[in-house]
Amino acid sequence: MIFNPSQTTPPIDLELNPGIAPYSGDKFLVSFGVNTGSNDDYFISPKLNFGQDFVFSFAAKSFDNNPSLNKIMVGYSTTGYQPEDFIWLTTSAIHPPMNSWNMYTYEISSAATYVTIRNISDGGYILMIDDVSIYTEAPSRELITYQVYLNDNLMGETTAYDFDFASDDVIANEMNVAGVKAIYSSGESEMSTIEFLGVFTSLPDLTLQEKINVFPNPSNGTFTIELDGEYEVSILNSLGVSVYSKTISRKGEIMLEDLSPGIYFILAKSDQKTAVSRIIIR
Repeated sequence: MIFNPSQTTPPIDLELNPGIAPYSGDKFLVSFGVNTGSNDDYFISPKLNFGQDFVFSFAAKSFDNNPSLNKIMVGYSTTGYQPEDFIWLTTSAIHPPMNSWNMYTYEISSAATYVTIRNISDGGYILMIDDVSIYTEAPSRELITYQVYLNDNLMGETTAYDFDFASDDVIANEMNVAGVKAIYSSGESEMSTIEFLGVFTSLPDLTLQEKINVFPNPSNGTFTIELDGEYEVSILNSLGVSVYSKTISRKGEIMLEDLSPGIYFILAKSDQKTAVSRIIIR
């Protein structure tokens, strides 16, 4: 039967009676001892049809050891659920401890249609069962390689954690999409993607407008940009990732806080013009 200590009359105080506390939650399965002779009671699962080997696990505990601990057997059936149908996994009886819950785990054949816990106590008072689980283990998967994509094109495979794109494959001054797909022995993952702007650190400043001024440069993080019109200005780190953006019309002040010292790139874009410059943050 299902037993909930908090639903008795009066409710059981589990702080005063920790021996009757569930393993988890607020209730558990119990099988009470008989007055004379031995128990012969079964907890039997619903009918199973996993189609593969599976795991049967549960927590068990004896409420008392006076006059003796409880005794159980664990088994499965490939046919019906009558006592004579079960094949026993335990050659001798198991004695769940009194002072703590103990977990029991068994690998069961795919042919099994029922699993059972049998109470064969001869003097045990209350057999306590909790956290019963019947499940299949996820198949193990071995990483074979990573497939690396750029703008939806497969660029190569690697087992390392980095990959260099050829400069000819990156679209300059445009957003590019890099993707990675993990290939396992059991299948493949969804593709993970990241967008980045194509910026080449080895190229000189690209100026496709009449004038772009950046001062002071180097800077402590606050600097002024002068342009010849209205531009959408982005500040990019060395990986081409935008860390700041702002619309500037002819002249504007940029204040960058909490940025690590280093070289950053300024990308200014209007409807017809593009400019790229550098700023050194000290």
